[in-house]
Amino acid sequence: MKNSKDESLSVVDIEKLLDSNKSAYEFHDALGIGRKYFNKCADCIYPTEIAIIDPDKILNRFEEVYLAIQDIICVFNTELSERISKIETKLDLSQNIVRLGMISSTEFSKKHLLSNIFKSIEFNVSSIKLAIPETGQTTLNTELLLELKTALTRLAGLTSVASKFAKDWWRENEDVFVIKDFYDPRKTSKVYLKSLLDNVLSDLKEKPNNVPEVIKIELTKEIEQTIKELDKRKTSWNSVLSKIAQTVMVIGALVAIGANIDDAYENIKKAFNYISTEALAIPQLPRDQKPYKRNDSHSALIPQAIPSKDDDNKILEEDEF
Repeated sequence: MKNSKDESLSVVDIEKLLDSNKSAYEFHDALGIGRKYFNKCADCIYPTEIAIIDPDKILNRFEEVYLAIQDIICVFNTELSERISKIETKLDLSQNIVRLGMISSTEFSKKHLLSNIFKSIEFNVSSIKLAIPETGQTTLNTELLLELKTALTRLAGLTSVASKFAKDWWRENEDVFVIKDFYDPRKTSKVYLKSLLDNVLSDLKEKPNNVPEVIKIELTKEIEQTIKELDKRKTSWNSVLSKIAQTVMVIGALVAIGANIDDAYENIKKAFNYISTEALAIPQLPRDQKPYKRNDSHSALIPQAIPSKDDDNKILEEDEF
């Protein structure tokens, strides 16, 4: 019995794929893990010997991995997602692959202990039946196992195609400001960012505060629109960043004049700082290049205080001389 080309797949890899708190930037790598997973599942099935060998216990994780992959693919390619769904539905893979993975040794008729070829136990599974949508209860045989193995291999192939699509889709031109290898806000996790904005909404709506109602309504509307923008397949990151930056400024100003919305201010700052941290990749300067030293004159770019009328009058008086 020969397996396809071996590729390492760890539990950590699978957990990365299943992590819902990942950005679109990570879709390509996540689908690469999905391809390896489906290939590994196919490697567990031996049609000629009517045997299942799953030493790493990966088959019983099929359904959660399959759903995680579909959640990613449907974001950018519904046609490919539908093709994958048809393959899964035809043989009810979510149930039957997990069934093969969960069957205990007592349910098998033990065939024999393999010696030097495999370092595990091979079981005869010809007494096991699976529910196949088109044929009903079907006894495992070479033909059925070959069909299951083929379906898994096809899923691996389509997931590989999806991985390439994900990379191209992510790179496509969109409403976002990017500096290659330095700044890209698309690297942030939309799920986590939305959770931070939800916290700001909760702070404004549910906690007692002295913010005028008209201001509270406008702030709430702005944050809700930001969350809706994040829900879009093609998010306008320029819009998201603009809205969050302006919200930071407005809430900060309210806190400065005595509004008791400190929690909302901390959470909106958290959202802004999170994007900054994830989006920026600070490059290393060449060894022969000294770090840039800011001249004091540059501080004029950031106003330290708003001039008062008295300051204006003082300048006018000085001009008279």
